[in-house]
Amino acid sequence: MRTMYDSVTAADIPSDAKVVAGYINGRYAWSEADWARFPSAQQVRITITAATNDGDVLDVEQGDATPDEAPGWIRARQAAGLAVPTIYCSRSVLPTVRAVCDGLRYDVWTADYTGVPHLGDGSAATQYADPAFGSGGHYDVSLCADWWPRTDAPSQPEADPLVGALAYVCDDLGDQLDALVAELRRVRVQFLGDRAQ
Repeated sequence: MRTMYDSVTAADIPSDAKVVAGYINGRYAWSEADWARFPSAQQVRITITAATNDGDVLDVEQGDATPDEAPGWIRARQAAGLAVPTIYCSRSVLPTVRAVCDGLRYDVWTADYTGVPHLGDGSAATQYADPAFGSGGHYDVSLCADWWPRTDAPSQPEADPLVGALAYVCDDLGDQLDALVAELRRVRVQFLGDRAQ
C-alpha cells in the first residue's frame, strides 16, 4: 500500500511525497510549476469535468462531474488509450456511480474520512484524512493499492488472439481478487473492533 497526497494548493503537500494528485482544470488547476515540484513522484491528474478527455481521474462530486457523466468519460479515456480510468467520489455516491457504470472497466478512489488508513468498498484508493487542515496548509491523504493508478496505455494486441483474451481475463480476475482482499481486510478490522466493545 502507498500514501497519496492531494490538494488544491500544490505547495501545501509535503515535497517528498511519492504519489501526488492535482487538478488539470477548473478553479484549482495546478500550474506546470506545481507539477514540477514533485519530479520523482507518481502524478495523478484529476479533471473536474467529463467534457475534458484528459486526466487519470474524473472528480464526481458537487459542483464537478455528475455520476451520469462518468460512463461517457470512461469510454472516452479508454478510446484515447487510458486502459483503466478512475472515478473519484464520496462513499455515499459510490452506489450510484457503480449502477451507472455497470459493465465498464474502471477503478474507484473514494472519500471516506475515518482518520484511519483503509481501502473501503473495493476501492483502489481511499481518501481518509486531512491532517494539515487548520494548520496553515491543507492537503488530503489517501491510502492506495500498490498497483493504482493504472495510467499505462493498453498493450499491443498479441499475435495469438487467445493469448490476448487470456491476459485480459487474468488481469480482470487479479483486479477482482485485489478488491476482495481489501474488503476482507475491512471486515476483519470491523469484526475485531466490534469484539473489543
